Amino acid sequence: METKRLILRPWEESDAEEYYKYAKDPLVGPICGWTPHTNIAESKRIIKNVLSAPETYAVVWKETFFQSKTAKIYIDGKKYILKEEL
Repeated sequence: METKRLILRPWEESDAEEYYKYAKDPLVGPICGWTPHTNIAESKRIIKNVLSAPETYAVVWKETFFQSKTAKIYIDGKKYILKEEL
């Protein structure tokens, strides 16, 4: 899915470094229900085992190609879940 500013796409293992920058923040993880990541390998494992689930997308800003948040979108009458106003 694509808008003027954003691309929603499946997660890729190559997103691990950018994801780690966000996921290691001790103010982020606990609010989301998980502990802060301790290294890039952990972020890569989470991408592979959790974020690769169907209908789970990385939100990428076109201007910077920076992946910032996760969006889980349900179709066919199910609720849309976004972590941040886009």
